[in-house]
Amino acid sequence: MREFLRNKRKKVKEENKIREFLRNKRKKEKEINKMLQGIRAKKILSESCGNSPFDSKRIRENCNLFFN
Repeated sequence: MREFLRNKRKKVKEENKIREFLRNKRKKEKEINKMLQGIRAKKILSESCGNSPFDSKRIRENCNLFFN
């Protein structure tokens, strides 16, 4: 009986380690995705922040705020 309980606890510990590993992996993936979204947003902004006469005043103001 003791051995059964010991094995059960060992199995639960291993399962918890796996769950924690997967949780940390998902957390890191979320952080990476947020960083990538920020990089994409900067790229889109920088591409749309040309000195085109067709840019609206608001877009130019946002570009100036973002890049200065």
